[in-house]
Amino acid sequence: SRALEQLCTPGLSIQARCETAKAHMFDALATKYRESLDDLSSRLSNANDQSSQGEIEIFTSSLALLAALFPRHDLTSYNLWASLLEICRWREEDEAHLVTLAISSCHSSLLWQLTKKDKPRSRQRPGEIQGRAEVLVEVCKEAIHFGGEITVQAFNSLCHLLLLLGQGAEGLHLPIDQPLMDLLIAVVEDVVLGEDLEVDETVLKERRQMLAAFCNLISNNVLPVKCFAFVLRRLLSQQEN
Repeated sequence: SRALEQLCTPGLSIQARCETAKAHMFDALATKYRESLDDLSSRLSNANDQSSQGEIEIFTSSLALLAALFPRHDLTSYNLWASLLEICRWREEDEAHLVTLAISSCHSSLLWQLTKKDKPRSRQRPGEIQGRAEVLVEVCKEAIHFGGEITVQAFNSLCHLLLLLGQGAEGLHLPIDQPLMDLLIAVVEDVVLGEDLEVDETVLKERRQMLAAFCNLISNNVLPVKCFAFVLRRLLSQQEN
């Protein structure tokens, strides 16, 4: 994703050729994603028809590539939002990774819409962006309870959206009520500051990122300072122990 972004840098002699190749690649990826999702959905709707491992792998790889490219490349023109949002609501245990990728892609898609909103001749409608932001917040609030990698992605995406729009920035606004604050605090208490005896380096890194996302909300006055009190108490308690 980063290499492709660099190759398409304005001013490079190969930019035009790279832009053309990128467009063809994105077209093929979007088509592959839609077709594999249709195949998978049709089989799931038929109780007598089992999805093959190959079909699942094709869909997983296309969704993973979308999620990897979305943060650096604007794919919103392919109108993938509705299907990605549908995947965000899947709840089978073997679908957890797919849900994580879909939440990440929805988050990136919304960020691209916000980025383009105030540009000249922008076709982004504030009402649509507001509606999508509110829907994604609700999806993340539900997904947080799933556990594992979905909780991590949903929590980080939720915190970032609140950081951007929790105070009415960008001409949009996401209200933050007490139940939402309680949910964020509960995740920090139970997941981020959990006292597991054995935690690998990957999990520790995820927890640090989640704690940083939560603290950013406090330092930017999106959440009240009192929300940090329990974090400080827990950290001091763990240090004493």
